[in-house]
Amino acid sequence: MDDQARADAFYAHVMGGGKVEADDWMPDDYRAAVLKFVEMHANSELMGVLPEREWILRAPTLKRKLALTSKVRTKWVTPSSCTEWPRTWASPASRCSTT
Repeated sequence: MDDQARADAFYAHVMGGGKVEADDWMPDDYRAAVLKFVEMHANSELMGVLPEREWILRAPTLKRKLALTSKVRTKWVTPSSCTEWPRTWASPASRCSTT
């Protein structure tokens, strides 16, 4: 099957509501767009937590400092896992899942 046929089958699969995994074959432009979207989302999450980090030292009580620390830690862990995830999408795979 040539690349155009594979791309058509892939887009038909996606438009039909099919799921796409990182190891599935996909057109290079689609993989690049997904990678860019995930990276932008991860950067957005990281930038969103920075202002909250500054409030930890300003919190009036230890209880509030612990609450803010927990909130910042939760938000900080999530995007770091998002920044690792695009690396698996960056490598092309050799198969197309059309089922």
